[in-house]
Amino acid sequence: MTTTTPPDTAYVNCPKCGESITVSIPERDTELRIRSTVAAFGDHTKVACSNDHPFWVYYC
Repeated sequence: MTTTTPPDTAYVNCPKCGESITVSIPERDTELRIRSTVAAFGDHTKVACSNDHPFWVYYC
């Protein structure tokens, strides 16, 4: 029997309206940085709050 563990998650706040969003993170002790613009490099994911504000979460 193979079991999988759910991805770790963290809460981040939208930089425009402050709404809290749940995002998956690669490792439990990962530092997150929130940006309202995309950078040229770095491990990241793009998310949007329910108000349709896009932003990027970088994993450090």
